[in-house]
Amino acid sequence: MSKGLIRLAWTVAPSGYEIMTRDDLCHGRPLSVRAPNGQVYTWHWREVGVGLDLTKYRDSDEFIVPLINPYVRGRSTHTEYQVRLLERGVFRELINSERQPGHTGVLAFVNRWGLLTRQSVTPLESFVRARNIMVRAFASITKAHGHRSEGVAHLLKETSRSLSSMFFPRTALGVLGPLQARFDTRKRALYFQAETLFQFCALELLYAYDAAIDVTACDACGTVLPLHKSGRRKKYCNDACKMANYRAKNGDALNRVRRQRRAKRRVVAK
Repeated sequence: MSKGLIRLAWTVAPSGYEIMTRDDLCHGRPLSVRAPNGQVYTWHWREVGVGLDLTKYRDSDEFIVPLINPYVRGRSTHTEYQVRLLERGVFRELINSERQPGHTGVLAFVNRWGLLTRQSVTPLESFVRARNIMVRAFASITKAHGHRSEGVAHLLKETSRSLSSMFFPRTALGVLGPLQARFDTRKRALYFQAETLFQFCALELLYAYDAAIDVTACDACGTVLPLHKSGRRKKYCNDACKMANYRAKNGDALNRVRRQRRAKRRVVAK
């Protein structure tokens, strides 16, 4: 399967996203935005356009909300981008966002790539559950190493089952959801467009694994590394992780050598 056969056309809020509670959404917590002239204004996010039945949630439940700047009216409130399978490694950034503390990883991901589904406001719990599906799927790759066909079957089954239960609970979809067939008139080529960002990330991971492309994590910190294309496979993010892993494996030996050197210096000093 060609990487360009599956694409994604998605949007991201140019003013970014914020994590707010249900109470903030219902009562309009004041937010600060910067106008084109540089001046900062305060406005209130209103419940209109949430697209969710907030009565089912507690006041303390958190949501990922787009910050729609009222001072850019007349232009689109969302910026659209297009990406092809494995062109940017979006799935890698989704998995790595788990390693950042608090909400930092979530906001870093959505501010760059947007929300995982077409909901205008996403419950934070739903985002975390979807991300955990990808994290578990990635972890299963190493367990199935050497049995690629069995690994893909297990990965597809687990990912599609979890995805269907979250986003397609009333359908009989046993796959990752529908793909829209499109035709590129400029290049006169057929391609399929993913329905959601999460579906696209799952397909990226599945394709990378099925195509025998090295998808590995740093041996020291566990961060998913950029896709390996040629040459020797990277094992670490950088030299700091390489040294940290070396010290963790050889800590006792290094300490023993240091003690011996200190003892020799004492003898020489006497």
